[in-house]
Amino acid sequence: MAQRLAKDLADPGLVIVSGLVRGIDASAHRGALNSTNGVTIGLLGCGIDVVYPRENKRLFDEITQRGAVVTEFPMGTFPGAQNFPIRKRIIAGIAPGSVRAELVPVESVSHAERAALVEENLEPGERPLYELLSLDEARHADELVELSGRSSPEVLAALFDLELKGVVRQLPGKQFLKVLL
Repeated sequence: MAQRLAKDLADPGLVIVSGLVRGIDASAHRGALNSTNGVTIGLLGCGIDVVYPRENKRLFDEITQRGAVVTEFPMGTFPGAQNFPIRKRIIAGIAPGSVRAELVPVESVSHAERAALVEENLEPGERPLYELLSLDEARHADELVELSGRSSPEVLAALFDLELKGVVRQLPGKQFLKVLL
């Protein structure tokens, strides 16, 4: 199922990002590679010179031809269990946003429809903060804390999640803006 879904998503041009390990990750990469337009990015929990698991050597090589293999770990780093949550953070950072929003051609969607699509994908705790932001005037995190009546850690966590979704951008000095999709 993962292979079929990845192929279906890769056909219209979406890039498939996963962890290049056994199971669903490998299936997702294979699905992207089975697509005519398929591009995939494999994130490693080890050094770039370490193929893990070894049975994915051929898949690793195919991905380097039609995508990218990426890691933040130094050469020779063993694929220890502690590395995989770190890798997942990078996967989330590379692949923000809504799949549904990506599948709808931007030119055919009005600004109001885009805004509605974004809001539909927000968690209840994210929506009030998102509504306090604008496209053209940045707001400082402290101002958002004051206006929302929420604690600083709650606001910063929600802003981080909104950044990962690709709907908010942080500027220098903890200033935040909405992003037009």
